[in-house]
Amino acid sequence: MWLPTVLMVVCVVAFSWLAVWQYHRAHEREARIAAIEAARRASPTALSLANVNNLPRYSHIIAQGHYEAHRQVLLMEMTRPRGTQTGYEVLTPLVLASGHILLVNRGWVPMDEHKNPQADLAAPDGKADVVGYLAPLPRPGLHLGGNPTTVTNWPARLLFPGWHELDALYGPHLLHRMVLLENEVPGGYARNWVMRPSHGPQQNYSYMVQWIAFAVVVFGLWLWFTFRRLRRRGKA
Repeated sequence: MWLPTVLMVVCVVAFSWLAVWQYHRAHEREARIAAIEAARRASPTALSLANVNNLPRYSHIIAQGHYEAHRQVLLMEMTRPRGTQTGYEVLTPLVLASGHILLVNRGWVPMDEHKNPQADLAAPDGKADVVGYLAPLPRPGLHLGGNPTTVTNWPARLLFPGWHELDALYGPHLLHRMVLLENEVPGGYARNWVMRPSHGPQQNYSYMVQWIAFAVVVFGLWLWFTFRRLRRRGKA
């Protein structure tokens, strides 16, 4: 019968395509990780309005300005870098010479049983030289929303805010880039940052092998049933 052969061809082609797709995804992740490592290890680039939107993710940068510690954001439900304890990450606005605002993630702080931060949230006074890495805002697996659109009591406690929510707090001069403060720079908290994709290429290679195995199994079953049918015909 021709139907099993058609089904076999469709399945083998589909599984083979998925295997090739996972292979290319693995190479994309490897290239992304290499680019992140290259950007991270490069000498700090002076951040400016001309390059702030063009620098790649995790670029090593330096920016100058002064902190506005009275308008900080506490990112809720954040896990300690390379740990399991839940607390806050402290976002402090850095006002640049141009008047634009750059959010600096100064690190993770623990909280007490009443969910109050267990740390002095004061920021360094005067002119600050901030060295760190450009990074995206933390994102959850499932975004539930529910952050306030206005804040009357600072620091604001927000759950995975987006840029549109932060724009509402800081106004049109907010730059849509966040800086992870480098470990050695004073004025921060726990900062053992993880600067790479959550999954490496090994996962894609595993999926690739899985799809290849499915294709081999389907082809093997089709071959076995085909020979079995031919043997029966030969005996008839």
